[in-house]
Amino acid sequence: MSNHPSITIPLDQSAHLLAQKFSQRYVAQPAKAEQVYHNILCICAIYDHLSLNGFEANLEDSDSWDIAIQTLSDVADVLVVGLGKLECRPVLPGSPAVFVPAEVWWADRIGYVAVQLDHPLQAATQATILGFLEQDYFEASESEQVPLPDLKPPEELLKYLELLQQPQPVRSFIHLSRWLEKQVEAGWEAIETLIPSPAVRWDLAFRSQDNAPVPILRGQLLDHQLNLQGQSIALVIALTSSDNQRLDIQARLYPVGSAKYLPPHLKIMLLSETGEVVATKSGEPLMSESRQYPPDSFIQLRRFKYPLGKRFSIRVALGEASVTRDFMV
Repeated sequence: MSNHPSITIPLDQSAHLLAQKFSQRYVAQPAKAEQVYHNILCICAIYDHLSLNGFEANLEDSDSWDIAIQTLSDVADVLVVGLGKLECRPVLPGSPAVFVPAEVWWADRIGYVAVQLDHPLQAATQATILGFLEQDYFEASESEQVPLPDLKPPEELLKYLELLQQPQPVRSFIHLSRWLEKQVEAGWEAIETLIPSPAVRWDLAFRSQDNAPVPILRGQLLDHQLNLQGQSIALVIALTSSDNQRLDIQARLYPVGSAKYLPPHLKIMLLSETGEVVATKSGEPLMSESRQYPPDSFIQLRRFKYPLGKRFSIRVALGEASVTRDFMV
C-alpha cells in the first residue's frame, strides 16, 4: 500500500449511470465491459475532484470519451483545460500496484492518478485517490505495474497541476538531430578547436569499433558561470544515429588548456524535460562527480539513447554554482 494519506471522493448515481452507458457497448466482452466501468468511475471521481478545486476539466474532448479509442485501447483520461490529459488508473482493493498500460505513457499525458474503488463495483459509493505519478515517470521505468509506494502523495496533485499552470520561461534548445546535417548552433565548436590532443579525441569517439559509425563530436566551454578560478572546462557531446530514429548520446566534461585534471566535486547530471534527475532502471541517478584523489581527467554520463523529438537537459554544477544546457533530439 501507499504510505501517504488518501483523499476520498463520493461517487453518486450519475457516475454509475455513465459507467453503465459506456460499458453496455461491450456486453459480448465481459472483461472489456468491466474495464470500461472501472475507468469511467475513476474518471468521474477525478473530474469532480478537479472541478471542486478550481480546475476546468473536460470529458467530451478526452480520449476516454472517444468510442473508437475506448474500444481499441485501455484509456481513462480527463482533459484538464489548458494543461493536458490526466490519466486516471483504477486500483483494486488489496492490490500492491497500479496498472498503467504502456499505450498511455507517451500519449500527451501530464500525469497519472491511482484511484481505488469500493467493491462490489456496482455499489461503490466512494473512490479513493492513493497518489499520482508525474509526467516523466516512465522515462526511467518500463513496467506497466507501478508499486504503490512509488506514488507521490495525493495532496500534492493539485500543487503539481498549479505548477504546470505557471508560465514557463522560454527555453532555447540545442537541436542534436540537426548536427547530423551539419547544422550546429553557435558556441558549439569542433572538438579539435577545444581539445587538441589526438589521444583524447580518440577516447571521446566512444572507443568505436571499426564498423561503428563515426560519432559527431562538439564541445562548449563552461567557464563564466561555475566559479572555476581561471580554469576552463568543456562540455563535450558525442552522438551517432542509432536504430528506430534514435540518437546514441554521450556527454563528458574535460579540462581545457594547461590543466590536466578537473576540479574536485564537479558534477554532471542528466535531467528530464521537467527538470528531474533521470534515473536508471535500477533507480540510480544518471550523474557523475569528479574525485579529489586521485583526480579525474574527465567525467561522463552513461551513454543513453533518445528518440527524435525527445527533450532533456544536462546540468553541470560545482558547489552552489551550476549551468544547464537544454537539448532536443
